[in-house]
Amino acid sequence: MATWSTFVIDVDYCPSDPGIRNWFCDSTTYERKDMKAGDKLNYEDSGGLFALIMVKEVSPEKLVIVYREKEYTLDAGHTHACLDEGGRDYTNFLLNVRIK
Repeated sequence: MATWSTFVIDVDYCPSDPGIRNWFCDSTTYERKDMKAGDKLNYEDSGGLFALIMVKEVSPEKLVIVYREKEYTLDAGHTHACLDEGGRDYTNFLLNVRIK
């Protein structure tokens, strides 16, 4: 069975101007060995739009997180998820997570 070692939280953002297509990213990385159930994960968020991510379950095969009362399971078959999106000051923001 496939295992993972790193959890990455990305806040991707770009100006909402249709003439600008540049994307930027605030990236925060956690190692599996440093995570445990009940942890509340802080991460860099330039827009200040997104809530904390809570760890529900950690194992070599999967990671279960909770974001705004919704549960997400990341494993070998589903290594990434888009948790949220929003906008502020003419900028679009996406909250993406992945395991690797």
